Amino acid sequence: MNPQIPEDMAEIFGEFLAETRESLSGLDQHFVDLESNPGNTALVHEIFRTVHSIKGGAGFLGLNDLVRVAHGSENVLNKLRGGELAVSPEIIDIVLESVDTIKAILGQLAGEPVAEPDVTGTVQKLDLMLQLAQESAGDTAATAPPESAPAPAPEPEAEAEPAPLVEAAPDAAPVEAPAPTPPPPPAPEAAPPKEPAPPVASPAPPPPAASAPASAPAEAETSIRVDTARLDNVMNLVGELVLCRNRALKLISELDQGGDADPAVRELVDTAGQLNLVTTDLQLSVMKTRMQPVGKVFQKFPRMVRDLARKMDKHIELEIRGEDTELDKSLLEELADPLVHLVRNAIDHGIETAEARGHAGKPQAGHVRLAARHDGASIVIQISDDGAGIDPERVKATVLRKGLMTAEQLEAMSEKDAFNLIFLPGLSTKEQASDLSGRGVGMDVVLTNIRKVGGIIDVDSEIGRGTTLTLTLPLTIAIIQTLMVRTGDRLFAIPLAAIVETLRLDPNEIQHVDGQPMLRLRDRIVPVVSLAESFGIPGADTADPDPEGRLNVIVVALAEKKVGLLVDALQHQEEVVIKSMGEYLGHVTGISGATINGEGRVVLILDVAGVIDRAPRGGVHTALPVAG
Repeated sequence: MNPQIPEDMAEIFGEFLAETRESLSGLDQHFVDLESNPGNTALVHEIFRTVHSIKGGAGFLGLNDLVRVAHGSENVLNKLRGGELAVSPEIIDIVLESVDTIKAILGQLAGEPVAEPDVTGTVQKLDLMLQLAQESAGDTAATAPPESAPAPAPEPEAEAEPAPLVEAAPDAAPVEAPAPTPPPPPAPEAAPPKEPAPPVASPAPPPPAASAPASAPAEAETSIRVDTARLDNVMNLVGELVLCRNRALKLISELDQGGDADPAVRELVDTAGQLNLVTTDLQLSVMKTRMQPVGKVFQKFPRMVRDLARKMDKHIELEIRGEDTELDKSLLEELADPLVHLVRNAIDHGIETAEARGHAGKPQAGHVRLAARHDGASIVIQISDDGAGIDPERVKATVLRKGLMTAEQLEAMSEKDAFNLIFLPGLSTKEQASDLSGRGVGMDVVLTNIRKVGGIIDVDSEIGRGTTLTLTLPLTIAIIQTLMVRTGDRLFAIPLAAIVETLRLDPNEIQHVDGQPMLRLRDRIVPVVSLAESFGIPGADTADPDPEGRLNVIVVALAEKKVGLLVDALQHQEEVVIKSMGEYLGHVTGISGATINGEGRVVLILDVAGVIDRAPRGGVHTALPVAG
């Protein structure tokens, strides 16, 4: 049983927890690489050092369960690096299970809701592996020498890390070699090394205390650990500062337009310009402190793909690109679960068995690719596979059988629209459910989570060639650039990332097809949606042209879907801070949040995805509820 951490050790424990989790995050990838390249002794040594450090830190803090598991793993790894055990998938499975147990113990110590780790069972499996290794090593010569020297052997192995420090000394090298052979000559040389020996041995009992000071000075100069709650608070304060800046700039602009030649006004305008620059720089700096590489999420997939491939008896190669691409921390947290669903789906539904791939003339090993890149103010993540692809007719048949849509609706759909049917709740093309998939949940949750952070998903597939899902997400969801528009007496903010172009059209350019307004935009037909009708705004008729006799249309896009939004007037571009309305109003279809503009008015921020979903084939079917 692990003891309670004393209050005076809480800070040390916090550092140990953070550093240990950082170390463990890279182990899964190391094990996957080791399995594919069993002869890589450098990887075995690296894994051994990591586990040894964890054991030392846990021992210093009195975390007995952690010490037991780490010690058992260390013994097996010691056999691997000594050549007494050969790397095999079975051994990797057992050591990975011990790593999972270590992670569960850490989660338990951190107060997280994790299942009770089976420490005893894990240790027994590791011990059994050692016994099997000893039995298979030989009954005579292999068993006798370890019997006489097992106690000293593991300890020197464990302390093999400091050995280079002793051997690095000029006179230490001769001491190690001659000492065992001729007793008389090495006697004078054996005395001097005893002075450096105690310092090497003394840090061994408290490894964290010994290792931390060695690396701390260099690292403390360049980085510090900050609680995320503090960063969130700073980000909120910067958001409020941006709103105040917008208000101040608006007032100063109105004052300047008054034609006042007062020198104080000129000075105020110049100061406002400097305030704008400093606020923008501060905002960017704070946003950068919240940015983290998407590799923090990607690094869990090599292990997951490896385990699923073994479970399903498939051969799968995972390719990861762009793991250094940075994304806002809050978005990264929201992205973790959807990516897990998509990768599992690619393995389960996409990649065929080795036999099926052989019949199709494909390599036996399937290929899954996970890539991230920046695209302007967005980040694009693609999950692609070279599997069977999506059969649109099979998807339509499943939808029809489950009664999710009518035959007429399905018949009017394009192949691209049929691909998007996989996101319907309750849809699964699997005939039998398993612990991986087949229950019709997962993909609809993915779509909901991605939409929640202002992202979009695009599906592209070809039968027999594979499927690619493209996620497009904003870099941050706290502060965004918007276009302010007016409909009736209401103001709306439309995210600039969703706007394709703005048009001023003659009323005759908008045609009606089956009672729905449509616009011919170059080579395609785009449905037109009136914001006034969508939100049931009384007293607004956006069908009336402006004084010049033209209509204002904003073309917005969601993946392949485009819709023209009909508004009364385009106001200006403004940077806004998104404030959630969920606490007060719950989810409002078509609205993603609210903000305060430079005039001090509350402005609703349009959820483009929600509006487009309500007009899949053009026009508006029902009015969307909106507050006030």
